[in-house]
Amino acid sequence: MSGEKDRIRAEYKRRRASIPASLRREKSAQIVEHLAKSSLFRDYEKILCYAPLPEETDIMGVRNLCYETKKHIAFPKTCGDDLLFYELHPGNTLVEGTFHVMEPAPPDDRRPVSWENALCLTPGVVFDRYGNRFGYGRGYYDRYFATHPQLTRCGIAFSEQISAERLPADKTDLPMQALLTEEGFIL
Repeated sequence: MSGEKDRIRAEYKRRRASIPASLRREKSAQIVEHLAKSSLFRDYEKILCYAPLPEETDIMGVRNLCYETKKHIAFPKTCGDDLLFYELHPGNTLVEGTFHVMEPAPPDDRRPVSWENALCLTPGVVFDRYGNRFGYGRGYYDRYFATHPQLTRCGIAFSEQISAERLPADKTDLPMQALLTEEGFIL
């Protein structure tokens, strides 16, 4: 199945890369707007977010939205094979980390959060309408979700990243419970 997943990933990376930068910015803004107006966002006081790579959906506007609405927000940092989330406060910075992903600055004395009742905004390369997701193939989010099963998992993607076909899934692949594109919520 690994070869098939790699082929599907490559196809959807190509599709995402073909979206012009100006259109990516427009679609990203629409996604943040849909999220801000949703009951899903309103229902959670704690949000696990991510800092996008250049071709991913840019949801950094969620950080300011959380600060304005007094919600807690945390961003991931890779530590070996683990994904850890650190809470950000106004004035905290992100620095380039593993895989050129922006991560919380070195945590000095901060401890990673272990929020269970939180909304996790999850990037991916491709999703399907059943909530299945392919990331980049290293399993960081899958391992995190396995140890934090109470999180509400919300995939974030452009409509070009939604497969019409059901994606093959392994036992370790936990599906998203919600999926949001610039067109609104699919799940």
